[in-house]
Amino acid sequence: MALPLGILLVLNFISISMCTYLGSDIDSDGYSCPEIHGRLGIAGSIVAQLDKVWRRRGLGLSARLRVCTSLVQSVVLYGSETWTMRKVDSDRIQSFHMQALRRILGIRLLLLLNEYYLHAVKQKSCKSMLQT
Repeated sequence: MALPLGILLVLNFISISMCTYLGSDIDSDGYSCPEIHGRLGIAGSIVAQLDKVWRRRGLGLSARLRVCTSLVQSVVLYGSETWTMRKVDSDRIQSFHMQALRRILGIRLLLLLNEYYLHAVKQKSCKSMLQT
């Protein structure tokens, strides 16, 4: 609808710093950094709480990885379909994933490349999980 000449349309916009879209927090730049940081924090505390499980001698590697997938990765990746991520965010998630795997394997020092650990436990990288 066209406005007659001489009528000025004034719109007021409200600026917000963060909103929630489909359960995920999005900042004013359109990225999901606060959501990702929160998810990694929660998952980190879960990994720490499961230290007794990781050190258990009777529990095999496949069982540990299933526990990690069901309790840790599900928390990290929940709602990731709605995230707008930068490379920094993707790298941070991948770094967390590798730290969790090293903790499960009982490796204290970073001696080998991450790809070796992923191949040894027959897991995909978190980056490839985020892309699918």
